[in-house]
Amino acid sequence: MKPFPLHYLPGRPHRVRALSGLIGVSLLASMLGTSASAQTAVSAAPVAHAAAADTGLPWSWADLQAWSAEQGPAVRLARLKEHVASSNLKLVESDNGARLVAAADLARAKEPVTDTLNRNYSRLSGQAGLRWSFLGAEEARRRNVQEARTEQLSSAAQTQLLQVQAVTELGRLYVRYLRSQQREQVAQAYLSTRSQIEGRLRERVAGGHMLRSEGLDLQGYYEAAQNRVAREKEVQRTALQQMSFLTGRRLRAQPVPALTMPQTCMNPAMLQDALNTHPALESARYAMEGVREQAQHTRYGGVTGGVQLSQSLSKDFGGSPGHATAVAVDVSIPLQWRDQKDAMAAKLQGKYDEAAEQYAQTQGKLQLEQQTVLEQYRLSQGELKSSAQRYAAATEGLRVAQLRAPSLDGDGMVQAIKAGNGRYEAAVRYISAAEEEDLAAMDMLYYTRGCSLQMRSDDPLAAVLQRTGAASTGGADGPVVAAQQARPGEEEGVVKPVAAVATVAPAGTGWYSWKGWQWVEQPARIDQLPQGTQRLLVSFTEEQLQRLTADEQARQGLEQLAQRARQRGIRLELLLGEPTWVLPKGRGNMLALLQKVQSMPFGMIHLDLERSQLPEAQQKDWGRNVLDSLQEAVTQSRLPISLTTHHRELREPGFLQALQKAGVKEVVPMIYSANAQSTVSAIRQLPPMPQGLDLAVAQSIEKELPSEESLFRMGRRQALVHWQGVAQSLRTVPGFKGIVVQSWEDYMEAQP
Repeated sequence: MKPFPLHYLPGRPHRVRALSGLIGVSLLASMLGTSASAQTAVSAAPVAHAAAADTGLPWSWADLQAWSAEQGPAVRLARLKEHVASSNLKLVESDNGARLVAAADLARAKEPVTDTLNRNYSRLSGQAGLRWSFLGAEEARRRNVQEARTEQLSSAAQTQLLQVQAVTELGRLYVRYLRSQQREQVAQAYLSTRSQIEGRLRERVAGGHMLRSEGLDLQGYYEAAQNRVAREKEVQRTALQQMSFLTGRRLRAQPVPALTMPQTCMNPAMLQDALNTHPALESARYAMEGVREQAQHTRYGGVTGGVQLSQSLSKDFGGSPGHATAVAVDVSIPLQWRDQKDAMAAKLQGKYDEAAEQYAQTQGKLQLEQQTVLEQYRLSQGELKSSAQRYAAATEGLRVAQLRAPSLDGDGMVQAIKAGNGRYEAAVRYISAAEEEDLAAMDMLYYTRGCSLQMRSDDPLAAVLQRTGAASTGGADGPVVAAQQARPGEEEGVVKPVAAVATVAPAGTGWYSWKGWQWVEQPARIDQLPQGTQRLLVSFTEEQLQRLTADEQARQGLEQLAQRARQRGIRLELLLGEPTWVLPKGRGNMLALLQKVQSMPFGMIHLDLERSQLPEAQQKDWGRNVLDSLQEAVTQSRLPISLTTHHRELREPGFLQALQKAGVKEVVPMIYSANAQSTVSAIRQLPPMPQGLDLAVAQSIEKELPSEESLFRMGRRQALVHWQGVAQSLRTVPGFKGIVVQSWEDYMEAQP
């Protein structure tokens, strides 16, 4: 990371096929030359969405995942339980076995001195001391600590499990919402010819060329389609309502894109690794390991002991004061102490056997479920292919019926109507088959931890609509032309898999930018940030910050930048970095600078403070000094404070808790690695995040770093794919908010 350039300082899953567009649009051409009206019907669907989208938040699949991980009802409850377990652990750990004891008494005594002489006196005495427990009492304390630690770890694992379940359930709702939109669109396109068809039917019935029952039967096709439209609208409303409940946000109705799962997620090695690290196994594993640790503290059984150091003072009324210092040792041994010891060992062994059996059963159950879901996914792919073939056959049948219609007069018209309905029903079944494949893939998401569903950037819906619309504007020949586009030889119904291309950054992505003045001069540059970006960290020189304070035009440029960022849902943050700010002599410069920027439109102040940038002689006390500096920064700033530093600093015992107590809002460990697994492993090795301390991960695309540390040589597109995978793997880590990339300038210089 670069230092701040101040002049006065040196430094349940699914892979979605692209079949929906091919299905919906091929129905736009109907049999009576009304293709233009069909096109209008399809284009009306987004208008209806736009009207309904006036209320609620816009959203994406990445947003849904992030929101459910934080605001899902079950997740919120689990986090509360996790907080209770963490507090209980702190409570138990605070008991180190030492006790402060004190006593006081007032006595009136009569003591015989001789047979005829008694000594009468009053005495006030007091005693204070410290007592330490050992032997069995100390073992019991350690067992209690281990039990509380196991409970805390199990609570964290349960939170992760609920987050995975919430994402899977959201995925299923997303699929229902998407496919329901497509079925509604197909039905609306089919209904666009209803008035003309029914008019022709009434004419033939009135002229005696058709039985009334036959006309009613044909009209029933359109009644069924109209009912489907109403049913699909209700499906979308219900799915949207449930997604809003699971994310804790009011979502607006909007069109959504298809998603795809990379084929690498189905790799047997990755599936096995996902199985071994599944959150459902973590609770059983923690219980097993916790009991094993407890069993190491059963040596003394019920034998308890203690040592006490005390000091006492006394005062006899009418006499002289006295005092005493004493050391006492006591041991308590049950009469059946060996039986108690054996019984305790047997109890813990039984609990271990129970936990081990629970672990084995859970692992076997997960493996069986994973195999079942994987097989269901493969079967649904076969059913999808079969539905595609039936749809292609129905399309060809409609084409033939339309060609024969002129020579068969009325019977030809009836056959064309039935063939058109047949294609409509085949299209609906085709979409439903795609939905089943999608749902099976969403179920796979539960068993493929670390995989990330990608939005299809090459969804053919728009292109097919445009192509079919151009072909269908040819009047009466339009239906024939449109039908010919679905010739079996071209396999329109069979959608070939296309590799997913990531054009968006993972939700929560931020960018370090050390040339902040360029953004002030050109606020429109905010539009260059990839979709998924939610934060921009800009840095300025001392002179530039002074100009932002005094120059009205510069302030307006900054305000415009902040406003433009807000319009895109991006938070503008101030990036500051100078290693000497952690030292007492450099702290005043930092605080003076913080005072100057409080009124600027930043959402957070981001401090880049690294031990390695200090001279070696000043690195020793970095941990204590940085905490002091951050605590003063929090006190002086109304804006939240974030810290970027090397990830090894966060491994120090108690450091994260100290950051949280100091008031730091977020910590960003720098993990410059081009290996996704190494990055994820480094994060998972960190101590648990304290409640209220957010976590982001800094990654590098700097061109001057080697390829092992930077993604510069991969290019922008592959870098986005890489960060998507890292973010997906870390989404269950408590407090994780996203990836922050160093830097935007290097990213723009990389190859596409």
